Amino acid sequence: MGFRNGKLIIDERKIMDLENVKMVADNDQLAYWKKEAEKNDREYFALNPLYIKNPGDKELCRRYSDVAAKRENLMKTIEETEKSLFINSLNMVKTTAYGDITIRQREAYRLFEKGDSEGANEILDAEEMKRDHRRRRLKKIEEVKTLTRRYIGELSTKIEILETMTGYKERFEDIEATYDEITECAFEDGIKYDKVREYSSYLHYQGNSSKAIELCKRLEQIYDGNEEIFQKDKADLWDNYALILNSISDKHAEAKKYFLKALDLREKLASENHQRYNVDLAMSLNNIGFFYDNQGEAKKAEEYYFGALKIRERLASENHQRYKADLAIILNNIGAFYADQGETKKTEEYYFGALKLKEELVAENPQRYKANLALSLNNIGTFYANQGETKIKEEHYLRALKLGEELATENPQRYNATLATSLNNIGIFYYNQGEAKKAEEHYLRALKLYKELAKKNPERYNVYRKMILNNLWKLYNSGFSAENKENPKSHESFLSKLMNFILKKPKK
Repeated sequence: MGFRNGKLIIDERKIMDLENVKMVADNDQLAYWKKEAEKNDREYFALNPLYIKNPGDKELCRRYSDVAAKRENLMKTIEETEKSLFINSLNMVKTTAYGDITIRQREAYRLFEKGDSEGANEILDAEEMKRDHRRRRLKKIEEVKTLTRRYIGELSTKIEILETMTGYKERFEDIEATYDEITECAFEDGIKYDKVREYSSYLHYQGNSSKAIELCKRLEQIYDGNEEIFQKDKADLWDNYALILNSISDKHAEAKKYFLKALDLREKLASENHQRYNVDLAMSLNNIGFFYDNQGEAKKAEEYYFGALKIRERLASENHQRYKADLAIILNNIGAFYADQGETKKTEEYYFGALKLKEELVAENPQRYKANLALSLNNIGTFYANQGETKIKEEHYLRALKLGEELATENPQRYNATLATSLNNIGIFYYNQGEAKKAEEHYLRALKLYKELAKKNPERYNVYRKMILNNLWKLYNSGFSAENKENPKSHESFLSKLMNFILKKPKK
């Protein structure tokens, strides 16, 4: 494509007379250069024959060269301007046809058509356009985020519904897929990170700690880059991350670091606004109390537990319905702490305080609080075992077992560990009562569950598997004394049975 003598030329054929293009015809600057070219042409053609006749005339030669050079420059300028105007005219027509033109562009085109390039350029002020673009872009981003928030809200409702569909076999796969979609949207649009934290907790309780840790690490990177915005979120993440790490045997030191970081940040936030952040502070105090309790640091555990209790009792006195679940957790933890310390009266006081609240909660929402009630019942059963109250102990263990079986039927991936704990506890109870057959039955059921759990998460569950094997070994190695009429089998046959069970290949 070329431009010659005001014509558009393609493959040496004239396609269009550019005088018919409005932008070209109306351009004042182009018209000026064309007039200049006409004057220059008259002078050039007047000098040309003189130059041919008198090539030795230096002054004539200089004048002729200047005029010829000016003529060449003007022709080039006119051709380039016509080309530019034609292309701009096409662009304007195309842009206008698609409706993708701004008022600023339209005015710039109008001035450019008239040859006022400077005016057009001033209208297209770079800083002003940048400010307008950023303002409009932010508005669009917020519109997209609003749409994404609504979408995530819909997906969250789907998860809530799936969790109630206990008869639907694929519900856990669907829940995880739905959480994956929420996570992708959250990271892409930078919103609803609380749902990603929620997903990490879900994965942890489903036994997928490695994926849960990956999500926590991604969130930590995001929060580190926006410390002022995400202070509360960061504390929530650290606490959640610490709980996940604490379930892995070689990660306790790292868990402690995150528990303490969360506590420091929550103490700071609560000092600035206790009304808003005391709930979170109590949670941190409870969590780190639980950590120190498991590490055998009784003095520190007691200090943190009672710090959490003080806050939660005050909150529950102000709004019992809202905060009684939190109060029940800390009461149960303190009861377990005193049980380890051998303080019978205090253990009973705190355990039964927790049990009363948890029974209220289960009556209101069994789906949500059954697991917590089962934990309390197990703890009380163990407490009474140490007091020699076998009948009361069996009653609480059997109630815990029933709840554990219900939970594991609804969600085996999450609650098989809870059920295995109940089975082991009641197995120990029957062993101590000399009811070997019942003890064996419950131990074997627990062992089967722990073997399955250890396949998916060996770091977390192999220790429990070994514990059950040890209990079975004690049971079989006792040979079931002659007084035990239920199991007259010999010492050797029991040992053989245990080894066969351990070494038996799983059915395909």
